[in-house]
Amino acid sequence: MGILAIGAGAVCCAGGAVAHFIDTSRHREGLFGLAGFCFLLTGLFLSR
Repeated sequence: MGILAIGAGAVCCAGGAVAHFIDTSRHREGLFGLAGFCFLLTGLFLSR
């Protein structure tokens, strides 16, 4: 389960990077960054 959460966090971080270069609004970039951080933190907690 922890591996899935870490994978989802990595996908969200990649989505945030793509949104940074494609979309000019900062709203989606921040949303992807926050979601990625939450998924990565949860994945690290679960795989402990």
